[in-house]
Amino acid sequence: MNLQCKKKMMIGALLVATTWSTTAYGEEVATKEAPPVTMSAPAANEADVSVKSETPATPLVVAPTAVFGKVKKDGKYGYLAQSGALVLPTEFSELEKNDKETLIVKQKGKYGLFDQNGKSRIAAQFDSLENLQDGLLVAKLDGKKGVYDQTGKVILPLEFKEIFAAQQGMLAAKKEGGWYYYNAATMALLAGPFEEAYKFSEGLAVVKKEDRYGYLDVQGKLAVPCSYKWADGFSEGLAAVRSKGKIGFIDKNGKLAIEEKFNSYEYGFKQGLAIIKEDGKHKYIDQRGAVSFVADYDHVYPFDNGLAEVRQEVRSTSWGGVFTMALGASAGEYSVNGNELTELNIKRGFLDTTGKAVIPTQYDHVAEFKGDLSLVKLKDKQGYVNRKGEWVIPAEYEFLGEFSEEVAVAKKDGKWNYVDKNNKPLTRLLFNAGRDFSCGLAAVKLGEQWGFINRSGNLAIKGKFDEARPFSEDIAVVKYKTFWGAIDKNGEFVILANANFEELSDFHNGLAAVKVKGKWGYLRSDGKMLVEPQYDAADAFL
Repeated sequence: MNLQCKKKMMIGALLVATTWSTTAYGEEVATKEAPPVTMSAPAANEADVSVKSETPATPLVVAPTAVFGKVKKDGKYGYLAQSGALVLPTEFSELEKNDKETLIVKQKGKYGLFDQNGKSRIAAQFDSLENLQDGLLVAKLDGKKGVYDQTGKVILPLEFKEIFAAQQGMLAAKKEGGWYYYNAATMALLAGPFEEAYKFSEGLAVVKKEDRYGYLDVQGKLAVPCSYKWADGFSEGLAAVRSKGKIGFIDKNGKLAIEEKFNSYEYGFKQGLAIIKEDGKHKYIDQRGAVSFVADYDHVYPFDNGLAEVRQEVRSTSWGGVFTMALGASAGEYSVNGNELTELNIKRGFLDTTGKAVIPTQYDHVAEFKGDLSLVKLKDKQGYVNRKGEWVIPAEYEFLGEFSEEVAVAKKDGKWNYVDKNNKPLTRLLFNAGRDFSCGLAAVKLGEQWGFINRSGNLAIKGKFDEARPFSEDIAVVKYKTFWGAIDKNGEFVILANANFEELSDFHNGLAAVKVKGKWGYLRSDGKMLVEPQYDAADAFL
């Protein structure tokens, strides 16, 4: 099996009975919807919850890397193991996978924790239960919060107002009297109380004491005394502070590295440049405090991989608003809301470290970079530019997809093909629609039928299907003569098209959800039914 293909498809999995749609470029794809599956925060302590039998339950011992399928029946949720055995019955109003070993549940309005074998670890008794860090959970009851481990052991008692992961192995917790820092591994009290507490950055955390800010180190000592009216976190060895009226920067010893001379501060140092604002203009400064360049844009952001994103707001007249105003004036009404007369269009661009507009804000749309490429739209045409602002693929396509297996689906003059990063077409064939490549094949529509092409651009599986989805785990779900089935990469049916299958999901971890007579079950890749259809909804096994 192609492991890379398997991983990719697992990442893209959706709740199959709740919503299902697969990107099909060139045609509308219907989206089926069942009652939405919603998840919210969870809860904790210890006791027993009875587990009723729902389908034949076999003795279950699940490996630490086990995957689960979430199912729904009569508005309640449960979990199945990959063997088809019932781990948790459909008794829970909310249920989510906490990590590889535990499941957070909500039962009778309270949250608790189960392990992967269906055993209660923390009884459903809390108003909320949330993952904190490193196997620890924050429980809330009657407005108070505490910390529990995954066995139900109390790590911090329920006496805090707020708790957060402060990074670098630290927790911060607030109770009467202020904020305290704890070592997350030993729960030893490190420091406190403080009026305010923040996350660690580069080994130091901003704290406030007696109305002044300073910096705490990971040993719980004040590395920089609380003497500032305002302070921000460290980045690249420097932190912005204000002791009087202006803002400057200090080093980790508390020594002033850049004098306090700035009126406004926006972002800390990244790739050697920080952002301040003076006279209404954004300015990038170096670590000596000198202005490197002025960025005359409405919004500017820190550098990342050599480029900084900038945005320009462009307002255009709304003639509908003007017309409405004119009608009002003719009736003797002159009240005007200026915002109703304009439409805001934010355009994105990118600067290099010299301030040069590598990708100007003149384009109709510039997407965020994915790797070294950004999708750009210019006058209703799309193309790709690199980090130097050079056209890798000219803006000549009505549509360009994301790159998948080194090619992107592209529409030009109403027809679909695939192009590589040199703008070379994959094939001379033209299609009415196409999907992204997966497992070395892409579903394409020739006339009214779907088939598959390979990475050489040749037709690998001829067009004979009414519908075809991308391959997942070397199996593609297809509709043949209105019946759902599944084929291998040779185009042979591994699951015969079956009139009883109302819907069939993609395969994940060897299983697909199947709908028969309005109910969902699970089908193995050899066509045998693992779990008989009995659920209102069924999730992919992940």
